[in-house]
Parts: sequence; C-alpha cells; structure tokens
Amino acid sequence: QGLPYDDDDEVADTVWSEVDAKMDERRRTRREDKLKQSLDKFRAVRPKLQHQFGDLKRELQLVSREEWETLPEPGEHRKSRAAERRNERYMPTPDTLLEKARLEQEVHNSLDTRQMINGGMETVVGGSATPFPGSAG
Repeated sequence: QGLPYDDDDEVADTVWSEVDAKMDERRRTRREDKLKQSLDKFRAVRPKLQHQFGDLKRELQLVSREEWETLPEPGEHRKSRAAERRNERYMPTPDTLLEKARLEQEVHNSLDTRQMINGGMETVVGGSATPFPGSAG
C-alpha cells in the first residue's frame, strides 16, 4: 500500500531469510538421510556385483597362467546358446502349404479341351437356366 520500507522491515526480512535457509537445510538433510536409508535397504536386498563377486575376484590370484589361458573368451558360450535357441524355434513349412500357395499364385494362360469346344462358356452348374427363387421350375 505504499508504506515505507524501514530498518525493522529489513531486520525482519533478514531473520526470515535465515529461518528459511535453516529449514531448507533441515529438509535437505532429512531428504538425503531418507534416500541413504532406502539405498542401504535396496543394497541389502540386491548388492552390487562387485560386492557379490569380491571373494571370487580375490581367488583369481590363485589361478595359474595355464589355467587362465584355457578359459574361453567372453561371449563364446552366449553365441552358441543363441544359435541353438534359433534352431529350436525353426519349424519348416509343410510341403502341402507350399503347394497350396503355389497353386493360388498360378496363372492360367490356356483353356482346357471342354472350354475350347464350348468357347469358354461352360459353367460348373449344369443346365442353361439359373433357378431363381419363386420361379417354377
């Protein structure tokens, strides 16, 4: 409302700024503690790989040079397993299905003898008149 900003207002603003900063610090500390607790809880259930295999890594010191050379390269086993899975899932298409597809795609470019004699006008249904519903016949 246009009231003058005096020294008391400035002191009050400084105090409130300090209070806000202190509260922000407390919230940040609580938030970090809560995050650390949840991370510790998660690590207890699912430890890092480096912690899971720490004992095995220490035992690698005992592996001789010859044993080390006989170890397979990384990924060798994975590739063969993937190929085996691919082969397991492959099922050859039956010949009957292939033959049916071939016949459906076949193009006829000649008439058989019946069609040639009758000029291609012969139909599957015998008779010359098509029976219509309600007609005597």
